[in-house]
Amino acid sequence: MKPNDRPKRTVDVKCFLTKNGIREAHLVKGQGCFCFEGKATNNWISHTVEVLFLSDLTFDQWMRTFKAMNDNPANNAIIRKSGGKSAS
Repeated sequence: MKPNDRPKRTVDVKCFLTKNGIREAHLVKGQGCFCFEGKATNNWISHTVEVLFLSDLTFDQWMRTFKAMNDNPANNAIIRKSGGKSAS
């Protein structure tokens, strides 16, 4: 599986994420969207990626989407509750 390949199964995205250091996260199919789930996303406010088909994004795009959602302070419930300060 290469970064510019398009996944056929959600488990393939999970494997790609794991190979790139993102553990405890997986992708599930929703109605007209996909959602990141797992321990790594427990504090996220939004888990949803609005694409109709898994193959709409490449493996690299799925990984960059995960990282963007994970690194966005506005998507972290703990940071939002503490007024923008990380709860360490």
